[in-house]
Amino acid sequence: MRRAKPSPHAKILKFLALRPRSVAEVKARLNKYCQTKNEVSQILTSLQETGLVNDFIFAERWVTSRLSKRSSYALRQELKQKGVSDEIINKVLRDAKRFDLISLRAIVLKKISGNYTRLHTDSSKLYRYLLSKGYSSNQIKTIFVELISSC
Repeated sequence: MRRAKPSPHAKILKFLALRPRSVAEVKARLNKYCQTKNEVSQILTSLQETGLVNDFIFAERWVTSRLSKRSSYALRQELKQKGVSDEIINKVLRDAKRFDLISLRAIVLKKISGNYTRLHTDSSKLYRYLLSKGYSSNQIKTIFVELISSC
């Protein structure tokens, strides 16, 4: 006996069960599953009306889950790649900028493990690592100076 082929709506619900998605991600996936643009817009509208797809909620969750590991600049770029509008990104990241230095300090302290001599010996390596996480050179220098002066 053959199984019935899952509907595009059923497939997209399975896709959404993995993690929250942006409207752009869902639309791109629906374009693979659906035959017509009308079918894509109907399913997408249905998902938005039920609250299963919402860019603002998606962006808030994305930022909350990654704020301790990434700078607000890096999070902005990630959300843009996910297709979230600048207006939503600005609202979500409004308060996140003040956490940049706090999370940066925590990352540096974790990396040096309380051994401040490592800050001197491994500073260029640590500097490159922090740049890759999206922190600006001014932020990194500020934290380095603060930590070196406190030893």
